[in-house]
Amino acid sequence: MAIGLKIYHPQKGLTLDITDSLTRILGSFTADTPTGSRTINTQDNDRLFVFFVPETAEYTAPIRITTSSNQINWVYRGDFDGTHKQRIYYGTY
Repeated sequence: MAIGLKIYHPQKGLTLDITDSLTRILGSFTADTPTGSRTINTQDNDRLFVFFVPETAEYTAPIRITTSSNQINWVYRGDFDGTHKQRIYYGTY
């Protein structure tokens, strides 16, 4: 039996089906160094996703984030000054 969410419209039938996988936000951290990585504890079938949010409304240096298995890696552009950081949120689906 699939677990998830299915939404049906009376005339249109199935309009949303997310029984394949549900997302879970597991946590967040501040990327406060020019480069770095964080290992996330995941289960065998979990797929990792990430997104970032600036911690200030001011200018922040662009950040490049990559994932590999259960590892999150980041690199700020060269003008990162350490005061305008990004918060990285991560989860699985």
